[in-house]
Amino acid sequence: MASGTRFRSRDRSREQGSSAPRSQRSAPPARAQGQTGALHLKVRPGQSGSFRLQRIVLLEIAAAALLVGWIVGPFALMPAAVVAVALVLLAFVRRRGRSLPEWLATARALRARQRRAASTPIPPGTEPGLAPAVECDPGLRTSAYSARDRRPVGVIGDGTFVTAVLQVEADATALRAERSRQPLPLGLVRDTLDVDDIHLESAQIVLHTQPAPALHLPQQSVAVSNYAPLQEQTGAPAVRITWIALKLDPELCPEA
Repeated sequence: MASGTRFRSRDRSREQGSSAPRSQRSAPPARAQGQTGALHLKVRPGQSGSFRLQRIVLLEIAAAALLVGWIVGPFALMPAAVVAVALVLLAFVRRRGRSLPEWLATARALRARQRRAASTPIPPGTEPGLAPAVECDPGLRTSAYSARDRRPVGVIGDGTFVTAVLQVEADATALRAERSRQPLPLGLVRDTLDVDDIHLESAQIVLHTQPAPALHLPQQSVAVSNYAPLQEQTGAPAVRITWIALKLDPELCPEA
């Protein structure tokens, strides 16, 4: 998924996508179309660091409890040992790949979400795939709009923003293009951020691809033997669907 986002001095922070910022929008479209995108793996080091720090703190508390029990006397040493063992278990025992404190926090958050979802009525006509998002943001609403050429446009918003979702269609030659080619020029999406007096906040490109044949099929299957020559020639996926989500923030463009 590629995205381009404006930056403003507000409390909430936004991540920069693959589109260029406003200072670089004066670049020629030909140069933007010729650039090739690259995938980058984002690593979140904060989770592992916090887990190590949490483990060290629990071990220090366990050692302090044993030390206090040993200083007070033998009657206090036994309860202190029980507390220390419990803290060591919390530090080292993992459940479903998570530490016990993290798992307990996740379980409490899940129960709170279930209670909130039970008390929050889902508006009639809400799509099942959108129900989890409505549980998190009850003000979220969706609607459909037909343009002049009768092409449907999906609109979603909660009163503070409006996002229009467009499906990009292509001819048969573009769908069978090489895998290395960009299915949609990013320069065109960048130019849509400023149209006349309308200034959009961001534009996101969502690309869905489905390989052919399916990856779970054995090599001896008929589908694999039929699709193998096509994959050797083009390498294009069997299904490629592209959506563009254009977000309008009223604070950025109140006249719109």
